[in-house]
Amino acid sequence: DSDGTLYGQVITVSGNVITTNTPTQISSRTGFSVISEQIDTNSVLVNYVVGTANYSRVITVSGTTITVGAENTLTAQTSGTCGGLAKITTTKFLWSTTTAGTNINTYFLTISGTTVTNGSSLTTSAIADNRSRIPIVLIGSTMALVSGQSTNPTVSLLDITGATPTLIQSTAMVGGNTNYQSSLVRMKPWTYLWSQDNGNT
Repeated sequence: DSDGTLYGQVITVSGNVITTNTPTQISSRTGFSVISEQIDTNSVLVNYVVGTANYSRVITVSGTTITVGAENTLTAQTSGTCGGLAKITTTKFLWSTTTAGTNINTYFLTISGTTVTNGSSLTTSAIADNRSRIPIVLIGSTMALVSGQSTNPTVSLLDITGATPTLIQSTAMVGGNTNYQSSLVRMKPWTYLWSQDNGNT
């Protein structure tokens, strides 16, 4: 919002007409990087970072009414980005963020009602610039691809079946740039498209 705080707003589409509704404040904190993912047809997980602190809320929607759950404090990052978020089940999400631009930390987030908690992290040495999203694509319910930067940008394959994400393999993507946004898209089973902004080059 114009006051620098975080708001949510329900948008409805009828035919070719978009209707917006009254915004609801999600947090009174200022200076955000934010990412969200659907939990189910009535609720959304919203993660946001302010300075070095990471927060999470469960937002429920009924009609055009937004109800904001309690603020949950996640593991603090020395210098954070909200990174990437992917739904495994309605109570379990995969969340990747960065520490001081030197590591990517990937956690499981567990949801119980409006309470969100993170477990222990898998830390990889791929750099994620503080302004960057960290793309995550799930491969079924057992593995995930996470894209980040290193000497060359990397794509890491993770096992997500245990109590903590574990690394299977990291592969350098030749020809990319170390500090720019990347994306991952599933094309068909076992085939994925990786792309990246290569800066001004």
